[in-house]
Amino acid sequence: MKEKYIQEVKKRLCVPRKQRDEILRDLLEAFESAAEHGQTDAELIERLGTPQSYADNIHEQLGLPTSKKRKKVGKLQIGGALIAAAAAFGAGFLIRMLRSFPEGAIGQADAAISIQVVGPAVDPSLLLFLFGAAALVLAAIFAVRYLRRR
Repeated sequence: MKEKYIQEVKKRLCVPRKQRDEILRDLLEAFESAAEHGQTDAELIERLGTPQSYADNIHEQLGLPTSKKRKKVGKLQIGGALIAAAAAFGAGFLIRMLRSFPEGAIGQADAAISIQVVGPAVDPSLLLFLFGAAALVLAAIFAVRYLRRR
């Protein structure tokens, strides 16, 4: 019972490993101290609350967001990254559509000759597509992190 409780608290703590290990060591000591004073594991767990509430109390004491705030932040991160990806893809597609000229056109007019300008210019639509792809990857990372916390 004690081991299961400690493992559940461990899963719910979002702190650096060193700090988490210290918190779990203190929790184990609390169980040992309770046993020395004739208290059962069940009584101590009832006093400590659920593993989630215990972890939330630790987060509050450390000035960290609780599980509800982390979930909200996770959803906002995923949504923001998806919106950025959609905006970048949309802008890139729009630029592509506006810059496309008919074959053999000079100055947007049909003609028999074709002038090609070669240079180091970068097509902004490609940059927007790359930005959109990066935003999608970021959204996927946020989604995986969000799902792992649940």
